[in-house]
Amino acid sequence: MQSTSHSTSTGGAFLRILCLHDDDSHAMELSNSLEVLGERLFEKHGIDLVYVNSPLISRTQQVLGPQELPSRVWWEEQKAPAGKSPAPTTDSSPWNDDEDDKSDDDPNTQEAPTHDNANDKNFVGLDASLLLLKQVWSSMPFWGILAIGKGAAVGSFLPLMGLSPEPSFCCFVHGESLLEETEQLMDTMPCLHIVGEDPGPSEALFRQFGGEVHLGGKKLTKSVLNIIGKFVVGQKKRLREDTPETNILALQNQLYMVEQEAASMVAERIAANPPKTLMAVIQPQKVGGFSSGQRRGPKEEGGGAPCPSEFLLKREKRTTNPDGPTRSHPNDARNRREQE
Repeated sequence: MQSTSHSTSTGGAFLRILCLHDDDSHAMELSNSLEVLGERLFEKHGIDLVYVNSPLISRTQQVLGPQELPSRVWWEEQKAPAGKSPAPTTDSSPWNDDEDDKSDDDPNTQEAPTHDNANDKNFVGLDASLLLLKQVWSSMPFWGILAIGKGAAVGSFLPLMGLSPEPSFCCFVHGESLLEETEQLMDTMPCLHIVGEDPGPSEALFRQFGGEVHLGGKKLTKSVLNIIGKFVVGQKKRLREDTPETNILALQNQLYMVEQEAASMVAERIAANPPKTLMAVIQPQKVGGFSSGQRRGPKEEGGGAPCPSEFLLKREKRTTNPDGPTRSHPNDARNRREQE
């Protein structure tokens, strides 16, 4: 995972927006597209745009230059096998595989219906993307979501996952939805939709989240960036009026800053005087093995820690009785007999 930010340190910003790129793109490309907006928001309003890469690299052929990054996707779409429904079927289903007693000529035997919807597709890797975003969201206090294209489809799941803190707003640019629900799923969260000349792909997302809609081209033009900036600044003004939410967000940022400062102090202390046990793992020298450049001669100690002799005998034989079994190694007893 790679994350970038318009600030030199994400801990310096009070409000952070999680930015998700489109398919066949990556965090750096989106960061370059939003560079002007990101710098203005950070310098004038203390709002930081944080960009995160999707966990999957695109399988398409990519000819990359020395400084180019591979394109990424949030999931890989695969169609379900023809004639079979990926959804679980009940025993009463006419196309249930368990009904082996029905012949192919039986008129009551039917094939699975085929519909061009999300239920007829498999979204490989979507679970990994959602898990990544959940971990990123909990790693530092975030305020809202700004997502492009397929990134909006993944980002739209976050407000529905019961995260803490919940996103205060969403901004979807040419967003799409993987859910088939036609009713509104979020009715209290402000949401901005920027759609293209054909709003069809974004229609489902608008029905599910509501909010305001603006027209915009395929590229993030200056007018589109102005619409996004005006919406985000408006959410900051609304945040000032909501004192409890402001206090909670400020406290979360203070805790995050303390954690970062403590981690930095621990790292500096360890670097100045690293514990021997830690260095034995990081840079082993003579730990548990023979490290000399010479071969071992007769009756010379070898490398590694010697094994205690009592560990080589069964417990019932470990005794100090002079007439009973000895605790010494059998080889030691044999050597003594030979010397006598």
